[in-house]
Amino acid sequence: MNLFRFEDKFVCTQSEIQLIKAKISSFGEIYKEEIYQVNSLYYDTLNGDSYRTKLDGEYLKTKLRARHYNEDFSHFEIKEKKGLQNRKTKIDLSSDQYMNIINQKDLRNFFKEILIPSVWVRYKREAYQLMINDKDIRVTIDSNIEFTKHISPHSVKFSDSVFIVEFKYSNRDERMDLLYAHLMLKRPVSFSKFFEGAKCFS
Repeated sequence: MNLFRFEDKFVCTQSEIQLIKAKISSFGEIYKEEIYQVNSLYYDTLNGDSYRTKLDGEYLKTKLRARHYNEDFSHFEIKEKKGLQNRKTKIDLSSDQYMNIINQKDLRNFFKEILIPSVWVRYKREAYQLMINDKDIRVTIDSNIEFTKHISPHSVKFSDSVFIVEFKYSNRDERMDLLYAHLMLKRPVSFSKFFEGAKCFS
């Protein structure tokens, strides 16, 4: 069963990232580190419902994407957002299934509504698993963010000086506030790579 979890996002500079990397291990135990490329093709309805729900700041939001990491681990993902909490449902895909999906003009055979490819979002991700006592926190740092309109050679690169940091965890408590204070981070912000990418081509 996929449970909702919190995702706090921060838009950071290079100097802030260096500070986070230098200080985070002194607050808890880092027991896993990864670096990989994320490639996501986002889908939307003909009316742009996913884009509009973000634009209008609605409480409930849904995003659909085909995603692969580096050159493998392909899956289709449904991401639901309810206020400050998120839940993901993943459907693993073979390479043939993945290529079949991303090369289709729409996904009317898979969902009740007609979904069309909207925008590719690609970026480098550094991921850490942090344990603070018995609290498990996933920390990700995304950089080199690039947007491409589906089936188009034209791409738009997000600012090289901007990094997106996310903290993902199951229960909110004072330890998160202490961690953010330790890392000198202010209040989380609302940020969507899909929305920023779709906005570039709207």
